Amino acid sequence: VGREGPSWVGARTALANAASPKPAWCRGFGVEITDADWPCHSLPVALLADRGEMLGPAADTLIQRFGLRLENAAPYRADWKGIVERRFGLIHAAFGAYVPGFIEPDFRERGARDYRLDATLDLDEFTAAIINIVLYYNNQHQLTGYARDPQMIADEVNAVPLDLWDWGTQRRTGLQRSFPEELVKLSLLPPDQATVTARGI
Repeated sequence: VGREGPSWVGARTALANAASPKPAWCRGFGVEITDADWPCHSLPVALLADRGEMLGPAADTLIQRFGLRLENAAPYRADWKGIVERRFGLIHAAFGAYVPGFIEPDFRERGARDYRLDATLDLDEFTAAIINIVLYYNNQHQLTGYARDPQMIADEVNAVPLDLWDWGTQRRTGLQRSFPEELVKLSLLPPDQATVTARGI
């Protein structure tokens, strides 16, 4: 992680993943999908960040090379990004009861069991579980209370994230800004200065 901190490393990984095709990545965790199951492989026009990971020179390359408009959320205002914050809890709820080692609310209470000692999933298995939850949410979850506009209703668009995505990319601002995967990953590497000598770098 170095001096950048884990937050920026996580943001870099997420952006590289967003700009990459998903079938090959999912296959690496034993989950077979098609492009149609998870069609996003692009960078956004605007990026809303949570301050810490996107403040300072670390984000300059993204802005300059890919023309991103960077916006940072106000500090201490988790309520302004409630969809993301709530999704973390819902992901846990989706499989927590079925996975040994899930951290229960009494974890830090005196005398409570250390649930981490019961853990059975390795990192790849945990990632596969998260992938399957995301696939279910994107492809099957009905967004109750989603306000479809008249054109969506006329086109009989279901309030399912993937259906809304497909409809929006065809009829609204559907221009996906795709870049070569290696260029995105290279651009996300941390910049630094080095001296090359006969002994090495």
